[in-house]
Amino acid sequence: MEIRTKILSRTGVPRDVVYREIDSAEDFSGREIETVRAYCFYKDQLVVVREQDGHWGLPGGAVEAGENVQEALRREVMEESFMQILQMKFLSLREVAEPEGATNHLRFACLVEPAGEFESDPAGEVTAVKLIDPATFLQFADKNWGQIGERMLARALELREVMKNEDITSPADQPEV
Repeated sequence: MEIRTKILSRTGVPRDVVYREIDSAEDFSGREIETVRAYCFYKDQLVVVREQDGHWGLPGGAVEAGENVQEALRREVMEESFMQILQMKFLSLREVAEPEGATNHLRFACLVEPAGEFESDPAGEVTAVKLIDPATFLQFADKNWGQIGERMLARALELREVMKNEDITSPADQPEV
């Protein structure tokens, strides 16, 4: 599925966005990925994080030099929520038009479990972690995403059900890229 739309950035600047659902690393081959974020499900709850600016969203962040996208996601989710990823699936690629050129952002769906109590994000970007009913997520997230936000949440919920029915020890769907 592909959705093309305009959104307002957090600073109020309109941006063209192309949303594409993906199933594997081949679907974004050759693109530099700026950020990774995930719909992280613990039992039947969704993990959300509050950033310094008060915005609630999904855990994730920048892909660092030398990391593949899965490594970046595992690191970011652990740093921001102290959750360990048990399973992950590719969800979408978002291409956002910026003045200096398009940026690419991956979204995943994950099953997670706590690795302990969240104390603080080492980077200081996240100030709180909360578990919520996934049906209420769009009340927490940026309102600007509209149809894309609704579709990403619906697909994340679909992928959660797929992962719940898979053998958690099977790495077949989690190739390193």
